[in-house]
Amino acid sequence: MIDPWNFRFYFDRLVLQRIAADVASSLVPGGEVLLVHWTPLVDGHATTAETVHDTFIANEALLPRRSERAATYRADVLVRA
Repeated sequence: MIDPWNFRFYFDRLVLQRIAADVASSLVPGGEVLLVHWTPLVDGHATTAETVHDTFIANEALLPRRSERAATYRADVLVRA
């Protein structure tokens, strides 16, 4: 299992898909995960906040519950189906 506390922006989409699947499978139905990321682009990062959040939301086992966006961050709460 990939350590979900250590992924930040360092993984590509394929690895993020595996992380999202691992997170989803570790939650009981109704369990929640909170994603919060800085949104300005950062040189040297493999991906963006948008890609991280969109990859998790694309996982069918994780349903969006709440989303908030501001000029410099994005936050999403996802719930295990």
